[in-house]
Amino acid sequence: MRAMPITLSCLMLAAPALGQSGDAAARVRQEAESYLRPCAGVSGDDARWCDLSRSAFVADYLRARAGQYYGQRNVAYMLRGSTPGIAADHTQSCAWRLVIMAQGHSQTDASDTANVRFDCGRISEQDQAAARARAMALAQQIATDPVRNPPRTNPAPRPSGAVDSTARPLGADLPRR
Repeated sequence: MRAMPITLSCLMLAAPALGQSGDAAARVRQEAESYLRPCAGVSGDDARWCDLSRSAFVADYLRARAGQYYGQRNVAYMLRGSTPGIAADHTQSCAWRLVIMAQGHSQTDASDTANVRFDCGRISEQDQAAARARAMALAQQIATDPVRNPPRTNPAPRPSGAVDSTARPLGADLPRR
């Protein structure tokens, strides 16, 4: 793959943050939904997984457009392909990887560099140019009109603390020496 130098200065245009109307958030949601595909032909757990993937993608897309690192990573990954209910778009996946690198998130690590190589390295030079242009547009949108109040990540369920009468300490059934 030809080197794809991306600097924060070329992606981020210095502009003051603008207020966001409800219409702007709705447009971003609609943009996210344009990547969704039907869960037709699947049933049971596969259908539930597909529906969850679709919901997660929209929420992560809103987080990504708010500038959140994990939202951006998740969107790039889901656009990579093989996520049920999400259309694969390798050019868009590459664009989000470039945004991640340009944003300078404190969480960015070597895996992000490897993901740029993988996602951008498997597309043509013409598609790489399109990905760079899309990354520039996304970075500008994030800088000047980020999604306000994106969905919160669902916290892990907390155990209730109650146990039933069949609960025993781990290892209680192991033979003693």
